[in-house]
Amino acid sequence: PRLVCWIVCHVIMVDLVSTVSTVAGSLEHGFRDGRGKNVKFCNPVGLDFSGDGGILVADCNNHCIRKVVLKSNSPTYVETFAGIPGESGCKDGDASQALFHYPRSVTVSSDGTVYVADTSNYRIRKIDGSRVSSLAGSGQEGTTDGKGNLASFFDPYDITCVKHHRGGGYYVSDYYSIRHVTDDGTVSTVAGTPGQYGHQDGASRQAKFDVPHQLACASSGEIYVADKDSHGIRFTNADHSIVRTLVGANGSGFVEGTTETSKFNSPLGVAILDDGQCFVADTNNHRIRVISLSDGVQTVSTLVGSSQDGLEDGDGQHAKLKYPRHLLLDHFSNTLYFTQDHCLRKVSLPRKPLPQLEASLLQDMLSIVDNPRLSDVVFKVQEQPIYASKVLLRLRSKYFNHMFSSGMKESVQTIAAVTEVSMKDVDYKSFKSLIVYLMTDKLEADTNDYKTLYHLLVVSDQFMVDRLKFHCERLLERHIEVDNVFELVHLAVSSGAEHLKAATLRYITQHRELRQRPEMEQLPPKFLVNLLKHF
Repeated sequence: PRLVCWIVCHVIMVDLVSTVSTVAGSLEHGFRDGRGKNVKFCNPVGLDFSGDGGILVADCNNHCIRKVVLKSNSPTYVETFAGIPGESGCKDGDASQALFHYPRSVTVSSDGTVYVADTSNYRIRKIDGSRVSSLAGSGQEGTTDGKGNLASFFDPYDITCVKHHRGGGYYVSDYYSIRHVTDDGTVSTVAGTPGQYGHQDGASRQAKFDVPHQLACASSGEIYVADKDSHGIRFTNADHSIVRTLVGANGSGFVEGTTETSKFNSPLGVAILDDGQCFVADTNNHRIRVISLSDGVQTVSTLVGSSQDGLEDGDGQHAKLKYPRHLLLDHFSNTLYFTQDHCLRKVSLPRKPLPQLEASLLQDMLSIVDNPRLSDVVFKVQEQPIYASKVLLRLRSKYFNHMFSSGMKESVQTIAAVTEVSMKDVDYKSFKSLIVYLMTDKLEADTNDYKTLYHLLVVSDQFMVDRLKFHCERLLERHIEVDNVFELVHLAVSSGAEHLKAATLRYITQHRELRQRPEMEQLPPKFLVNLLKHF
């Protein structure tokens, strides 16, 4: 005998609301290491994971790099990672004595090396262990490509590590262009026209940006750009040969909806998920918004924040944000960190439904009905075969359980352990619908044809499948009309379909013109007596 297992699958949904909470800092600027809201930052911008469970933050106006130590069972602690707080300059050496000048962004490579966009020093700095050095940039404004101090930057705003795309290295948003920096400090321009601002898509080196800020590298190779003064999100293709606009570029404002019509106001931050979902720090709108695909259309909606700025934790649009800047996604905890004003905050993102286990049971059971090699019983109805599983039929029908367990007389021929049963006085179409239902719980019948339901109800009653019989009764109730009500009365009475019988009685009672029909005289006596009580 074959063993059949029934599997019940569940879809679990949790955390349907995005919740904002403050990790460290407050609306008050300054400098102070310590815990939680006692910490003080001064215009923190870029951030990245430190590799040991913490977050590094470019504390721009304090001219240093801070480290946020995250521990689940104790308050968040903030310490100075590199630089001398409040003292600007350009000095390499020990991290505690090194000097930075308005560092705006930080990124961490896979080996733990830290790279800093040291904006007002016009350099990319490198922190290896506890040593700070200059990787690229002459220290003077410029847009020259080259290696090390032969290259120049004009306004290096963001730096991001290329963790997925071939070639590695780092991308830097710099003065209307996107630059690439290799591990040995070689700088090249990838997209944009240095010194020329605007909004122009097309070939990368002819394209124009308008104050590009945070960059996000997709696993497939595209670079997404928060293009501040274009008020939109731009991106390159995987080989960085073409620049396109994803959203915005419709002027500043606040409009939700499709990517073609939506509006942003000076977005500074962008983060991207592998599934293409994109988060945007819509800075001057005091919101974090999300670009997602819905029914084949990309749409823009607000994740958290509202038109009211401030520092207020809470859910969704009840939370208050104030000029959110850079974004950092933690894919493991489903958390989006962001800097704003003088603090570090986070959004607990709504988790997607866990993927539903793909069910093949229905299709597998259907295949038995049409496949003699998978069955152990075949019914011959009007000379046509219908294949099935004895185990399932015995479980789901008292009639078939009795047939196969008590030696009920059958016309049997055994071939390779397959039982053949000849069924007489049964309609093939209705009987097959019955077997399919017993095997799969699926009703394969034309429910819009009352004749089909009529015959299926008869078969359900004959083979003691009460739940299908009741279902047919309820479907037939919808089909009661003047031309078939008397026919359905006889069916209901002969099959003991009490719900259908009651429905036909109500229908005749409500349609007084039926009293004059000759069929009234042919109604079953008990039904007629009960009917007359309602006249």
